[in-house]
Amino acid sequence: MDELAVFRKIKEIAKEHYLEEQNLDISKHFERGVKYLTDCQRILYIYFSEHKIFSKKFLYTTLSYIDQRAKTKTKTVLINDSTAKSGYYWSKSLLTPEQEEEIDIFFRDFISEINNKNLISLTNILFDRSWFKVPDFIISNENFSGEDIYRISESTEYNQEPICLFEFNQDIFEETDKEKFYQSHKNSISSFINIYKHQESNDLDTSYINKVSDYFHRYQQVISLFKKFRIEKSYFNFIKPFLEGNNYNVLLTITTSEQLSRLERTLVNQFLYEIVSHMAADYQALKTENEKLKRRKSYTLTTHGLKTEIGNSLLQLSRTLRKKYNVLAKKNPVLENLRQNIYSLDKNIHQIYSITGIHSLLEKVDDRESFIFSAKDDELLQEEKVDFDVLEYCSHINELYEDDYSIHIETDLNLNEIDFKIFDLFFSEIMMKLFYGTLFENLTRYAEPENELLKLHIYRENDYLVFKNKKNANASLTKRYLRGNLGFFKSIIEDTKTGLMDIDRSDSENYYIKLKL
Repeated sequence: MDELAVFRKIKEIAKEHYLEEQNLDISKHFERGVKYLTDCQRILYIYFSEHKIFSKKFLYTTLSYIDQRAKTKTKTVLINDSTAKSGYYWSKSLLTPEQEEEIDIFFRDFISEINNKNLISLTNILFDRSWFKVPDFIISNENFSGEDIYRISESTEYNQEPICLFEFNQDIFEETDKEKFYQSHKNSISSFINIYKHQESNDLDTSYINKVSDYFHRYQQVISLFKKFRIEKSYFNFIKPFLEGNNYNVLLTITTSEQLSRLERTLVNQFLYEIVSHMAADYQALKTENEKLKRRKSYTLTTHGLKTEIGNSLLQLSRTLRKKYNVLAKKNPVLENLRQNIYSLDKNIHQIYSITGIHSLLEKVDDRESFIFSAKDDELLQEEKVDFDVLEYCSHINELYEDDYSIHIETDLNLNEIDFKIFDLFFSEIMMKLFYGTLFENLTRYAEPENELLKLHIYRENDYLVFKNKKNANASLTKRYLRGNLGFFKSIIEDTKTGLMDIDRSDSENYYIKLKL
């Protein structure tokens, strides 16, 4: 398997677990992540085992990642499956089955000690956000200076990037006594703790120092095991791709009998970034969808309450007022002059009552039958095309805003012949007013006057109906500044898959709404 095959396989795995899995429950993201990382780890293992260069020095590998579902405490997850007893995948070329079993038993005990909090795990430290560096970390028994050393190197033969090195003193690497080990390596251990904890190790609890020392001592025992297997040099590489603000970083541990070259370390990092990117993209998509569902629920609860209140108060009051007026007008013809006002008031209240239903439609976009029933019941959509004069409605709006600039529509189209439809049902008069009213409202707020007029240009461009106006230089027109129901129309049109609505703010001078129905 070559490098391109690894990237291709990772994408295929991501597609299987994320793109083709239609589970939108964000709480299931971590469970899917474990399955995804398990499959990715197998691919990396195959690559390290079969690659003509890696296979000659590859000893073992494992993946771990952070589970941050817990509100108070994070958990490090070591990827494991039935093919890896301890979670580690061992070389088939450098280790015999008997050697593999012996070292696997050792690591199972090692992991047990870490889980029981008897050791301070380097994996947990590297996942800790207080760790001020995010370099690759190497534990090695190749000692260049002749003494034990822990350092952060800005430029080494391992890599051109900063790397943390913990090197064992070769003269005492056979030492198994914990106390003697600490005395021989206390300078390196103290240096490591000081940098990690940002304080002098003398100020730390003795048990903490011992847990760190015991952890490194365990790796010294691993080195002894490898020496027994005639593997003289051991390089324990902890490689962590870092994405700022991302909670789904993974850590790869890969141990080799020779140093990884700069190119090899860079390549492994690229594999990890590819793996993490799919996890991050999936989470962001789920988060966006989850927030969308929350907004829908919020809109629905709010508008249902508003609709109920209008129905029980204003609507009933308007009906009662109209009935009493009809009775009184028959007895007193002078009251006939109020008929237009009374009936207009009643009509407007009915329209407001119907408009509250548009928000509740957002929860029904996935149920065509329920959507259509509610839309027709609230008089938002209808079977027949409505007779709606856009220019006349524009004139009416100008009368309401008589102290402001007048809105002027410039178009070569016959606007009354344009069909506005969702699920093959036409916009009602209420919906037409709401749509154009929203456009006009944004014009009065954010448009730049042209010759004392707020001009709305309407034209066809390919399959789109385009609404364009000159943008006021002081208007940022970010999502939160747009007025009215543009967002609702976009959601209803696109989520029902009946069309597209592009709200384009990219032009520095003009603002566009492009509609395809």
